[in-house]
Amino acid sequence: MSDQWLERTWRPYGVADPYYAVLAEDRYRKNRLDETARREFFKSGEDHIEWVLSNVRRSIDPEFTPTKALDFGCGVGRLVLPLSRIAREVVGADVSPTMLAEAQRNVDEAGASNVKLVLSDDTLQSHGTGFDLVHSYIVIQHIPPERGEAIFMGLADKLKPGGVGALHVTYAREAPTVRKVVHQLRKSVPGVNAVVNLAQGQRAAEPMIPMFNYKLENILEGLRERGCESVHMLLTDHGGHHGVMVLFQVAKDGPRRVP
Repeated sequence: MSDQWLERTWRPYGVADPYYAVLAEDRYRKNRLDETARREFFKSGEDHIEWVLSNVRRSIDPEFTPTKALDFGCGVGRLVLPLSRIAREVVGADVSPTMLAEAQRNVDEAGASNVKLVLSDDTLQSHGTGFDLVHSYIVIQHIPPERGEAIFMGLADKLKPGGVGALHVTYAREAPTVRKVVHQLRKSVPGVNAVVNLAQGQRAAEPMIPMFNYKLENILEGLRERGCESVHMLLTDHGGHHGVMVLFQVAKDGPRRVP
């Protein structure tokens, strides 16, 4: 990821409010995160992985159970922990060293010795290969599409033949035009984010987490090139940001390019 994007977004949150950066609910703010909230936070991860796997089994392979799984954008480990209780080997990747440090504390506390945490970048070189599950949720939507599409396909290329992907992107936003314009200004014009934060009763320095919409036809074409004969999409909606969890299986005889 670009240094500017890291410095303005994830690294500040990784230090100041790591759990809120994963799930933007006030109960997960650093100054409110009690033991009850922590339990609810990690229970939401268990529920999510159960939801993903049940849909994979319903749509792709009724016997699917991953043995080697990758969670891209793992944050503080909300999803690697339930994956660690299912798969023999789990890799969690994130761009924020402080997020990874908190994830490591959570992994150690849970005794999840089969989890490896790695620092990520656009090349994905630290992640390894040969996964039968690659997963990412509410992460790629924060990456500009010109880079995010390449990352999406790079993650798909980490799958072994017949492996399954479960990757989430957003494609549209339901909001008044004025709100969309303000959102764009907060991303691109210095000072606007601070003014909006103050107007909303937040700290002026509160980092803005950018959201980007993807062209689903580009995603589908990339998966077609990798020999995917069917793609299943689960619709999501986070505060008017419409998205899809894309479930797919790469060709069992290995990735192939289609002219």
